[in-house]
Amino acid sequence: AQYAHCTCPFSMLTSYRLMTHFESGSGFGIRGKFKEEEVTMVKLDASLDHLLIKKGRIIANPEREDICRSQIQVQFDEDIADLLSAPVGNHMLFVYGDHAAELEALKFYL
Repeated sequence: AQYAHCTCPFSMLTSYRLMTHFESGSGFGIRGKFKEEEVTMVKLDASLDHLLIKKGRIIANPEREDICRSQIQVQFDEDIADLLSAPVGNHMLFVYGDHAAELEALKFYL
């Protein structure tokens, strides 16, 4: 699965370039290069009632010109069909490492 956004935390990057913002063609967007290692993805719906957590690994940093600037390709450890069939919001948060257990504990509070 491939993901893209025009911003990202500098602390996660090994390098970056400033480019134009993809949708507007003005201002700037960050094209960041991410470490190819294990990640945990999390999404929280707008009502704050549902938390979706998936583990995977960044396997590539594509550089397509027709989508947002910072791009990663992730191979997930499990099926991700539910991301398409029952999406939870628009944005996903990726963190390096396996944090699924800690994030699963948060579900208790939802």
